Amino acid sequence: PGNFGGYILEFGYPTDPTKADTDGDGFGDRDESLAGTDPNDPAAYPVWENPTLVETISPSNGLGLTALDFADRLTLNQGWLATHQHVAGGQIHVLQRQANGTNFVQTIQPPDAVYTTGFGESLSINEAGVLFAQSPLTFRQIPHEGTAYLFSRSGNTYGLSSAWTEEAETAGRFSMNGKILGDTLVVFKPAVWDYNIKCTIFVYRVSPS
Repeated sequence: PGNFGGYILEFGYPTDPTKADTDGDGFGDRDESLAGTDPNDPAAYPVWENPTLVETISPSNGLGLTALDFADRLTLNQGWLATHQHVAGGQIHVLQRQANGTNFVQTIQPPDAVYTTGFGESLSINEAGVLFAQSPLTFRQIPHEGTAYLFSRSGNTYGLSSAWTEEAETAGRFSMNGKILGDTLVVFKPAVWDYNIKCTIFVYRVSPS
């Protein structure tokens, strides 16, 4: 790529190679270039509007998913879509979006055989394809403990790579919600008034083994 006074020609525009967002307007250089706005001008940024429907995904479109609530929670990243189905214990369905449409890949069952409620009510996928999921009620040791799960993808198959609970006498619906972005995982635990438990946010660093 060409050099323009220290800037490098990236994505069709000369930008600062040491910054993901050269002009600091909150939109990354790649996103601005793809949208046709100048990544060096903070007054120029993409305006996303006029959405165009490109696909409808439903239990009746041949994916093998029959439950009406097959996607009452969902997350999407890099073409991988995970949905939560609110059945007894919960299930997670993994789908992959491709140029010719969305294909069903896998159903992930709750890793805990008994006393698991709400598995998959919180979902998040990072850029590496790591899937975070939770069960706010697992009753592993005490009522309302909750468990956080990480699933890693090998090819097109997800497998459980880690599961943990908050190490406390009364955890109180640990991992009620969470988000994984890059190598950072943030897990939220709400307040539980019956046990005088305070709302808490846990920040983890996620790294490959």
